Amino acid sequence: MDPSYFTPRAARISNWLELANEFRKTLGTPTPDSGEDVLEEHVFSSDPAPASIPAGSEEETALLARMDALLRPALRAMPDAFRLMCLRGRKYRVERAAAAVRQLTELLRVLDTAAAPDPARAEAQLLEQMRAGKIEISGGADDDGRAIVTVRLRANDPTRSAPADYARLLVYSVLWALRDNPEAQRQGVVFFVDATDVSLRNSDPPTSKLTKWVAGQLPVRVAQIVVYNAPFAFGSVMAPLALAAMPALRRRVKLVNSAEHAALHAALPSLALTAEHGGKLDFDREAWAIAALQYGQSQSRAAVAACFGLTDL
Repeated sequence: MDPSYFTPRAARISNWLELANEFRKTLGTPTPDSGEDVLEEHVFSSDPAPASIPAGSEEETALLARMDALLRPALRAMPDAFRLMCLRGRKYRVERAAAAVRQLTELLRVLDTAAAPDPARAEAQLLEQMRAGKIEISGGADDDGRAIVTVRLRANDPTRSAPADYARLLVYSVLWALRDNPEAQRQGVVFFVDATDVSLRNSDPPTSKLTKWVAGQLPVRVAQIVVYNAPFAFGSVMAPLALAAMPALRRRVKLVNSAEHAALHAALPSLALTAEHGGKLDFDREAWAIAALQYGQSQSRAAVAACFGLTDL
């Protein structure tokens, strides 16, 4: 990779602010400083129950039509699956769902690899993160059928990626987890956070702040977070402080303060985990990385067309 990519922290913070400001100016969304409020309202809403309207029902179709009436024609031209994902993710509240369509479309436009200063480098960086397993969607699900999103904190190297790179990885990965999965769209997903060997060198405040803010714009509900094998300082000090700051999150988190696979399997089924975590799930990370990249880019291209009214692209 080109050494010029490894920019100083000050420049990386500036790039993060430019990304956030462009998105905020377009939609009038809250500033990144209010990320926790957005997360509380949308991602960790006080009502953890899945939406009660059946996927594919006449009632869902009628609500989709009501939501479409709130969108401009170019956004109504986004694929049905895309708009339904937003509707289900916002629990069929049509006003919020319409806002989610606008926000996600604009977010995909801003994060499009083709719109990056160096598109080839942006694409290569995204593939590098996926191949490192920083975030991955292995196809596993919990006992309630909710898709599992695996996050390896130790794989985050702030010297090798900028905040916008991680934001792009998060968005493309979550889109893949929700793709063709109505139950994940309706019930939410499970974040499996592998904190093994995480240290301060994996921490990057600008990336964390942008990630919280971006997560609040995604039409996804987090049903549960399983934190596995966290170091003492994280599991006993940092995690409790974070949970105290976000009450709605507290009841969703399970801390597995052990490296034992048996303890992990009490929180997540072994059939949904790969051999790395004592599971039995076969997973081809390389094939997933390429497929998820291509799918995310296709969604970004559709978003660019919708944002500029180029629905014939």
